Amino acid sequence: MRRIFLEIFAGSFLCFFLGLVSMSYYFQEIRPDYDTQLAATHVSSFARVVDDVTVIGHEKAASAIEKFVRDSFFDVRVIDWKDVNGLSSHKHAELKEKRAISIDDNEYLLYIGERLYYLFPDRQYSIWGELDYEDSFAFYWFGGVFFFYSLVVVFLLHRRLKPLENATYEFANGVFSARAPEKAGIRLGALNEQFNGMAQRVSQLITSQKQLSNAVAHELRTPLFRMECQLALLDELEVNEDVQRHLDGLAADIDELEELVEELLYYARLEGLDMKPCRTLEAPSNWLNLLVKKHQVVSPVPILLECTDEEVNVDHVQLQRAMSNLIGNAIRYANSEVKVKVYVNNGQFVLQVEDDGPGIPEFERESVFKPFYRIGTARDRQSGGHGLGLAIVAQVIHGHLGTIVIESNERSGAVFVATLPIH
Repeated sequence: MRRIFLEIFAGSFLCFFLGLVSMSYYFQEIRPDYDTQLAATHVSSFARVVDDVTVIGHEKAASAIEKFVRDSFFDVRVIDWKDVNGLSSHKHAELKEKRAISIDDNEYLLYIGERLYYLFPDRQYSIWGELDYEDSFAFYWFGGVFFFYSLVVVFLLHRRLKPLENATYEFANGVFSARAPEKAGIRLGALNEQFNGMAQRVSQLITSQKQLSNAVAHELRTPLFRMECQLALLDELEVNEDVQRHLDGLAADIDELEELVEELLYYARLEGLDMKPCRTLEAPSNWLNLLVKKHQVVSPVPILLECTDEEVNVDHVQLQRAMSNLIGNAIRYANSEVKVKVYVNNGQFVLQVEDDGPGIPEFERESVFKPFYRIGTARDRQSGGHGLGLAIVAQVIHGHLGTIVIESNERSGAVFVATLPIH
């Protein structure tokens, strides 16, 4: 970064120096010196006025002054003393003594023959425009030079920052192999190298975590299988009612553990980008009707389905898993009914599942899609589940480059709305 600032500082100084040199060369070698010409004209014209007034007397001073203003590109107007009330007493005295004073740039007062004359630039002569141009040229020249230099600096910084921005964006979106270029002329000081080092460490940590989760899930299957075999052997024995109740409880716990392991492995594959969407053109009603009927068998509340027959190009297998999780989640919290609505709107495939349960607080609506997250409301107390269902839904939707949000309905329930691009 120090090198970048030094380059900008050195470039600014060089730009200022070259601008000053080029402007000086332009005014001294190429452009005529209008200030010198005008000053010489004023001096010679004023000298003639003095000679004329001295030789011919004051009665012809007016014509001499007219000749002076004509030769020196001025205009003249006779004024009264009351027109110069703004003059200080010192200026009044100086005017009567010296017969001529300057009151502004190229504006004069002459006191000749008891008459007061006001001399000012006659703008019909082009020389005054040229002088104004010279006054403003420096500002516009340096402004233009610095504007051009700023464009060059912005371009060079953009050329170095854009690859780093792209690598950051890709890394933030799950492409953990993304790295910033370290080639000279493109890298941004040592920032690219530091970003790559950070990305490498974060990638290794995430990979290690995924490998650990995957290995643990796989290893859990072996003892679970042995436990199932032992329970199957116990089922063949005659046991009393209390023991059988405990055996049934163990069997239910083993089924729950198997479901958790299966969800954990499925989530790990989604998160590891091993299960990219395999899109096929199919009507979602082909599988959604069967899915709703399956859930309706175990649901204590009715499930109302409204589904389009239009074919959409998505991964229907992954979406079936996501919808199963959403419907199961809605059944768990609904009081009287669950509504499922699937439709196409403006090139977007929309899946909507809503219940009339206690709803989800607005400040926790993003967090519920995190793995194993539990919210501290009545919606999550004694609800069961493993905390991976909504995380799997989010991974499936994001894998389709879609979005999922949680809203509230008029009954204060939760409304899950997933929107996927289909073109």
